[in-house]
Amino acid sequence: MIRRTTVLAVAALLLAGPWSVLPAAAEVPAQAATLCSGSPRGCSLETNDWLREGATFPVTVIGNANARVQVVVYQAVLFDGVLAELRPISTEAEVITNSSGVAHTEVAIPTLGAAGDASGWALVSVGGLQDGTDTLQTVGQFVPFGTRVPRILGDGYGEEKPAGATLDLQYTGAIPGTRFAVDYEDDDGLWQETTATGRAASPETTDTADNAKAVQQPDDVTSLSYTVPRGLNSTPHKFRLRNVSDSAISPLWLATPSVDGTAEEPAAAFQPPPVGQDLSGANIVATHPERTVVFAAGGIAATTLVLTVVGAGIGLRRRGVLR
Repeated sequence: MIRRTTVLAVAALLLAGPWSVLPAAAEVPAQAATLCSGSPRGCSLETNDWLREGATFPVTVIGNANARVQVVVYQAVLFDGVLAELRPISTEAEVITNSSGVAHTEVAIPTLGAAGDASGWALVSVGGLQDGTDTLQTVGQFVPFGTRVPRILGDGYGEEKPAGATLDLQYTGAIPGTRFAVDYEDDDGLWQETTATGRAASPETTDTADNAKAVQQPDDVTSLSYTVPRGLNSTPHKFRLRNVSDSAISPLWLATPSVDGTAEEPAAAFQPPPVGQDLSGANIVATHPERTVVFAAGGIAATTLVLTVVGAGIGLRRRGVLR
C-alpha cells in the first residue's frame, strides 16, 4: 500500500538535490534576465545536435515576449584541460521575441584559425556574458562543436615513445567526415607520413584496417594509429596531425624514439559545466536536443517540481489511489 508519506519523501529528495544549495549569487547577465526573468514558459536557446566552424545554423529563442537579445556562439577554450575562456566566435544575430515569446534566427560561424583551441564544445547563449567561464547564471546550452584542427589528447606515452610500435593517437573536436594523417619530420627536415597502414584515417569507417573509428559528433574521442619509425636518431622529432580534407595542421608535438617509451595516460575529454542552474526566474532550460530537459533557477524550479509532485499525490489520494 502506497501512503502519502511516499510523496512527501520524494518532495524531500527533490529539495535536497544539488539545485537546493546555491552559491553566493552572482550578477545575472542583463540579456539573460531580459529573456528569462518571470517568463511564464521558461527560457531556452535551441539549435542543431552539433555545430562546426565555417557554417550557418538555426537557433530558436524562447522566453519573455518582446525581449531583445543577441544570440552568440562561444567556443569553449581550455587550458590544461580546464575551461579557461568562452570565446565569442559567431557573427552578431539580434532578435526580438514575438508576443508568444519565441524568435527564430541564424548564426554564422566563420572559419577559425589553426591555433589548436578545440575542446569539442561550444556554448550557444546570449550576449553580454560578464564572467568568462560562469555559465550557471546564463541561458542556453553547450553543443558539440567541430573544428578543422581537433584537440589532441595523447597516445598513451610521454615524449619518449617506443620505436616501431603502433600507437593510438586520441583526439576530439573534429568535424564529422574529416580525414586525418600523422606525419613526422625526418632527419633531413622533410615531412613523411607515418599513419599506420600508410592510409589517412577516415572517421566514416569502422574498419580497423582503415585506421579509424566512426565519429558521430565532434565531442566523440577518436583514435588514429601511427608509428614512430625505427632508425631515427634518439633525439626529439616533430610530429603533426594533418587534416587531409583541407590541409589544416594541428599544433606539433615532439617524440623521442626509445626502446620501451614512457607510459602516460591521454588527457581526459572535456565535460562542459551546467548552464542556467542558478538562473533566477527561469522555469526550465532546454539542453542538448536529444538529452533530458534540465531544471534551472535552482530552488524556484525545484520547488515548482516538488509542488507538482505533491499536488499529483494529493489528487491521487482524493481519487482513492493513494492512502
